[in-house]
Amino acid sequence: MKKKQPLPTIRVPEDLPAAFLKRMREDLTDPVCDSFIDSYRDAPVHSLRLNTARGADREILPFPVSADPVPWEPDGYCYEEDADPKPGLHPLHEAGAYYIQEASAMAPARLLLDGDGAPHRILDLCAAPGGKTVQLSLLAGDGSLLISNEIHPARAGILSRNAERMGLKNTIVTNNSPDELAVRFPAFFDRILVDAPCSGEGMFRKHPEAVTEWSEEAVELCAKRQSGILDAAADMLLPGGHLVYSTCTFAPAEDEEQIAAFLERHPDFSLQTQKKLFPHEVRGEGHYCALLIREGGVNIAWPPARIDTPADAALTRAAEAMLDNLLKDRSRIGYDPARLLLFGEQIFLVPPAAPALKGLRILRPGLQLAEIKRDRTGLRLLPAHALSHALRPEEVRFAAELSDEAALDYLTGQTFSSAAPGIRELPDLPEEDSGREVLLACRGFSLGWARYAGGMLKNRYPKGLRIMK
Repeated sequence: MKKKQPLPTIRVPEDLPAAFLKRMREDLTDPVCDSFIDSYRDAPVHSLRLNTARGADREILPFPVSADPVPWEPDGYCYEEDADPKPGLHPLHEAGAYYIQEASAMAPARLLLDGDGAPHRILDLCAAPGGKTVQLSLLAGDGSLLISNEIHPARAGILSRNAERMGLKNTIVTNNSPDELAVRFPAFFDRILVDAPCSGEGMFRKHPEAVTEWSEEAVELCAKRQSGILDAAADMLLPGGHLVYSTCTFAPAEDEEQIAAFLERHPDFSLQTQKKLFPHEVRGEGHYCALLIREGGVNIAWPPARIDTPADAALTRAAEAMLDNLLKDRSRIGYDPARLLLFGEQIFLVPPAAPALKGLRILRPGLQLAEIKRDRTGLRLLPAHALSHALRPEEVRFAAELSDEAALDYLTGQTFSSAAPGIRELPDLPEEDSGREVLLACRGFSLGWARYAGGMLKNRYPKGLRIMK
C-alpha cells in the first residue's frame, strides 16, 4: 500500500511534554529514542477488525485495505485515512461487518484468548467503547459467557450499542465498579481482561488532545487507580485462570512497575509474558500488555443459566411464534426457552450459564429478541433491532438486499415501495400479507427490519440510531 504523506495536523515532537520526552530518553537508548520521537512526525495508522461471526472477509470491503493483516490479529487490516468510501460512513459499518479499532489495541485480547474453542467465563472489566469486547466475543464463541463492564454510565451506553451493532450473542453489558463486581463474583472467571484507564501516552499521535491532559501527576493518579482495579480483578479470577493487563501508555509506573507491585501483593500469580508496542517499531500506536496466570488448575462448573425473571408460558409461546415467523430455524440463534429473560418490556436470550443478575446495573443481559407491546387487543411481540444484527439474511424467511444508496436511505429512516429500484432479491409478498417483517441487508450484511404492508416497506430502524445523510 502506498505510504501516506504526513498530515499538517500531526503533532510534531517539539510539542510533546518536556517531562515525557525526558523520561523516554532515560528509558530508551539512542538511537532508538530518536526513532521513537521521529515517529510523531508520521500520520497515525487507521485499522479495523472484521466481524467473522457475520461472515465478513477482506473481499467484501468496498474500500482498499492493507494486503497483509495486522501481525498479531489475522482478522485486522489497516486502511488509509482518505479511504473512499470512508469506512466509518459506509452502511457496512452500521451493519456491524467490521469494527474500527486501533491496530495495537488488538493485541491484548489475542494474548488472553487463542480461539481454542473451549467455553470460557470471561470478564472485560474496563470495556468501553467495546473493541476488545467484540474481539473477545468472536474469539470465545457463542458457547462462552462474556461479561463486559464499564463504570461510567455514558460510556457503558456506547459499549452496549456497539455490542448490539456487532450482533454479539454471548455478552452481558454491566455498569458497575470493579469492587462491586468483585463482591458479586469471587473466583468466578477463568479469563479476565483489564484494559485499564491510563495516561494515554501511546495515543499522543492519534489523539493530540491527550497531550494537553497529560502530566506527571496524572500518571501517578492513574497508577493508583490501576492498582485497585487489578486487585479487584484478582479476586474474581479462578485458580489456573488467565489475566491480561493492558494500557495505551509507556509510563513504567503504569506498566512494568504496576505489574511488579501486583505480583508482590499476589504471590499466587506469575508473569508469563509482557510486551510493549512502540509506534516506531510497529504499524500502530503505543500499547502495553502483560499475561498473568493464577496458580492452580481451572475447574469451572457450568450450571444452567440463572434467570431472575423468566418469561412466563404465554411470553415463551409468543416468542417462539415470532421466531418461527422470522427464522428458518430457531437454532440459528442458539434458542433455548430455559434462557428467556423478561427484562422490563423486553425479552432477552441470556448466554449459557449466565449468573443471576439481580442487584447489578445491567444495560444488556444478552441478545435482545423482542419488544413487548400490550394493548386492548392483547399481547404482541416486535422483533428487536439487536436480533437483526445477530442474523444473516440467509437465516431468515424474508430478506431483501439494498443497494449502497438505498441502504443509506434506510439508515436515515426512509420508507420504501417494495418495487423501488434500490431493492433487490425481495421475495414475492402479496399485498394482503400485511405486517410481515422483512430483514433488509447491504452487501449481504443485515441492517435491520422493515414491516411490509400494502406494497410498502415501513422503516423500523431505531430512531435513536438514524444517521444524517
